[in-house]
Amino acid sequence: MALYGHRHALAGDWILLLELVAPALLATYLGVKLTETLSAQQLRKIFGVFVILMGVFMVASNMAIIFNC
Repeated sequence: MALYGHRHALAGDWILLLELVAPALLATYLGVKLTETLSAQQLRKIFGVFVILMGVFMVASNMAIIFNC
């Protein structure tokens, strides 16, 4: 009952939700295909590179904000 009441109290952006469903389904499909073709070790390496690149991107974007670039 609390979840039902909470859901109705929120002003959800349903258009945004619908816009994100298709890309999420596509990413899920591609992820499944990757796990079928790559080994666990390869997936770990790819994920590690992805995490490092995201960290570099986040640092660079925060530096740009700090120095107003």
